[in-house]
Amino acid sequence: MKDRPAIVEIKTGAVLPSYSIQMAGYANLLPEPSSYERVMVTLFSTGHYRTDVYSRLEFRADLATFLSCLNIVQFKTLHRIGE
Repeated sequence: MKDRPAIVEIKTGAVLPSYSIQMAGYANLLPEPSSYERVMVTLFSTGHYRTDVYSRLEFRADLATFLSCLNIVQFKTLHRIGE
């Protein structure tokens, strides 16, 4: 991606708004996570594909949302909510 490191994920089916949040979680596992381009390639049964590149400017907001979701899941697991 133009001489920048990138994380690329390939999915099939619907394009979901949560993909940018999921990829922020992946990037956060790497050194200098905001330096990575986050690229989602969605393959369709028609043989077509769609490429979405998520803004590095939105990385912090996407990561904050990911971490908030993670905290909720951990809380629910700890307190056995929804079993």
